[in-house]
Amino acid sequence: MKFSHTEEKREGQHLDVLIDEENGLRLVVSRLGAELISLARVNEEGQWTGFLYRDDDLSAPPQGWANHATVMGYYLHRLKDGRSLYRGHEIKGGNHGFLRSKTWHFAGPSLEGSGASLPYRITANDFSADEYPLKVSVNLTYRIEANRVGVLFEFRNEEPELDAHVSFGLHPGFAATSFETFHLQMPRGLYRRHFSPGNYLSGETRDIVFENGTAGFGHSGTSRCSKTPIFLCRSAQRPVGHCGFDRRSVCDSVVRRRTISLH
Repeated sequence: MKFSHTEEKREGQHLDVLIDEENGLRLVVSRLGAELISLARVNEEGQWTGFLYRDDDLSAPPQGWANHATVMGYYLHRLKDGRSLYRGHEIKGGNHGFLRSKTWHFAGPSLEGSGASLPYRITANDFSADEYPLKVSVNLTYRIEANRVGVLFEFRNEEPELDAHVSFGLHPGFAATSFETFHLQMPRGLYRRHFSPGNYLSGETRDIVFENGTAGFGHSGTSRCSKTPIFLCRSAQRPVGHCGFDRRSVCDSVVRRRTISLH
C-alpha cells in the first residue's frame, strides 16, 4: 500500500492530509477540534468527490451548520443554563463540550504496514477545571486500512483514586440533496435513540433491533435534506472493558484507570 501525508494551512487552520494513493481515498483533518473536514474519493476525471457536508470547505457559511464532523466531549448536547455540577465541582460550557474548540496535539502520521493513521491527543493540561474537573486524557485516531476509514477514541483516567465519567461521540454530516440520493449500511445490533427536544435530553429512549443491511430514515429527527447535512452521531454507552457500543446513543462511561475505545 502507498500512503502520503502532507500539511496545509488554510483559513487560519492547520490541516493534515492523508491519501491512500492506490485506492484514491483522502482524509483531511483540522487540528482545531481534530475535525474531519474532508472524506473524499477520486473520480474518473481525477477530481476529488467529497462525502461530507461542505466537504473541504473552510469558509463561513451565510447560515446553517458550519461544521463537517464535530468531535464531541466530555459531555454531549447542552448543559442547562450553560452550567452543571460534577462531583461537587461546577462545570461550564457550550454545545457538545470543549473538545471541538481545542487545538489538538498531533503525534505525527503512521504510514507503516497495511494502513495509515493520523493520531491526535488532548491532555489534562489542555482544559480548565471548569470545563472538566478531573485528569482524563483522550487520544483520537483516524485510520485508513483495507480501503476503509476507521475512527478510534481512547480515554485514560489519570486520577489516582477517583473513577471518571465521560460522554463522547462523533457528529459527521454527510452531503445529500434528498433521502432518495443515498443509502446507509448499518451492522446488525441493538441501537438506542435518546430523545432530546430542544437539544436537552428528556430521558426518553427507544431501542431499535436492526438485523443488517440498509437503514431507512424518516423525514424528522436528526436527519435533514436540502441545504442542511444528513447527520449521524456515533457514540458509546458501555462500561470500560467492553468493545461494543450503542450506535446513535449518548455515552455515559466510567473510566477506571483503564482505556475505553470506540471504533
